Amino acid sequence: MKIWSKTSDWDLVLPPSRPNDFQLGLIRNMLLRYDLSTIRVGILGSTPEFRDLLCELNIKTIVVFDKSIDFYKKMSDYRIYDNQEIFVNGNWLDTLSQYSGYFDVLLSDLTAGNIPYDERKKFHTLIANSLKNSGVFIDKCLTNENGLLSLEEIERKYNNLSTNLVNVNNFSCEAIFCSELQKENGIIDTTKIYEKLRNKFMNNKRILKFIELAHFITPENCVWYYGKDKIDYVTGLSLVQKNDLPETVYYNRAWLFFWKK
Repeated sequence: MKIWSKTSDWDLVLPPSRPNDFQLGLIRNMLLRYDLSTIRVGILGSTPEFRDLLCELNIKTIVVFDKSIDFYKKMSDYRIYDNQEIFVNGNWLDTLSQYSGYFDVLLSDLTAGNIPYDERKKFHTLIANSLKNSGVFIDKCLTNENGLLSLEEIERKYNNLSTNLVNVNNFSCEAIFCSELQKENGIIDTTKIYEKLRNKFMNNKRILKFIELAHFITPENCVWYYGKDKIDYVTGLSLVQKNDLPETVYYNRAWLFFWKK
């Protein structure tokens, strides 16, 4: 499972590994179609940007699902506001079942990679079941459907870039989440990927520095389920909108999907 709590400083993590203004604007526009005084919104994870957006819209029923209460508290410290929320502690595969037909909208930012392949069908079935009729699931998802980057491509790009925060974040996204290294095992095992990167670039001091600094963004000892197949959504959800993520390294690699029950 993804272990964001290992990240030393959330402030160092930049989009597209967290929501950007473009993404939040699209979500805001969708939410404004509802009666905000009665809408019920759930969030998979403790994403502070989502929680602040819902507070600004004066939404009263906000349910945050997270496996770690410590991470929920940590993300609360990064928030602008301190509003009332319902916190549900536990594995999504267990806790979502308690909210059948409950939500008008469910928000997700890069959550599918947390779910093992053999549990994906159950996960998306639970999501569909948690929505009211005509409810909407808004999901940013990394698909890499247009192909993975070779290590040679990554070296050519970053060999000419400075090791500032933006470039380090982009390196983390591309070298770890979009590179050919994930094909070997069909998952992203950050410990193994970092080892392969260090071995590949042992004579390139600039790339080695990027690898070192990327640990502040994406720690070792984490596993994400990307690289084996595309994300399959269950019957019962119909795609109503699909947006690319312009001006990010996930352009044509990750999408913001709007699914309707």
